[in-house]
Amino acid sequence: MLLATYGPGTAAEITRYLQTDDSLISRTVKTMLSKGLLQSTPDPKDRRASKLSLSQEGSALYERMRPSMHRRRVAVHDALSQEERDTLRALLAKLDKRMDEIDEDLQRFIE
Repeated sequence: MLLATYGPGTAAEITRYLQTDDSLISRTVKTMLSKGLLQSTPDPKDRRASKLSLSQEGSALYERMRPSMHRRRVAVHDALSQEERDTLRALLAKLDKRMDEIDEDLQRFIE
């Protein structure tokens, strides 16, 4: 969905955007590449990285899935009241802030 919406990107960019585990993205990218859903081209800015984009087959699959993904988002959204959504958003923001603090603390061991 990210590549369909925003265009080509690296696996690292996708990982940062989704704030998820890089090994999960790596495995997913490998699977999608093997199924012909993604294309990989060298990143002109960083020779160690590759830019990923949807292949023609990947774009077609995304278009077929888009209505179902929209219905799913609406169903999840409608499962909570506005007050519950606001509370959830605030709780997630609080957890995200704490995770950033932990990451900053752990970063000192890496540098």
